[in-house]
Amino acid sequence: MTSTATSVQQSLSFESTSGTRLTRDPPPTTEDGSLGRVVRMDTEPIPIAYAALQHGTPVHTSDGREFGTVAAVLVDEPVDVFDGINVETPQGTRFVDADQIGRIFTTYVCTTLSWDETGHLPDPH
Repeated sequence: MTSTATSVQQSLSFESTSGTRLTRDPPPTTEDGSLGRVVRMDTEPIPIAYAALQHGTPVHTSDGREFGTVAAVLVDEPVDVFDGINVETPQGTRFVDADQIGRIFTTYVCTTLSWDETGHLPDPH
């Protein structure tokens, strides 16, 4: 084992400004002495604006069921307002109004729609 690995496994201690000695336990390690599992920070979806939404992004119901993918992002250009999205579904392309969009993430769109409501969406705009 190298001196670097040894120093990582020992408790870390330092003195606070008040003179009290503080000690911190070493990070978890595996049997071979390497650091334990590291969780990626980008595992959570990242919220984005409608302008960054990409064609093909999955679209989910309010309970997380995927019912289609983004076919187009619609904007009322004269006033620069998000109007909604056209969604490609197994039943064809359908329109989801901006008021029915809960949140938009890099990896999916979460609507406020139930599974039953997705079967009654209007034709695309």
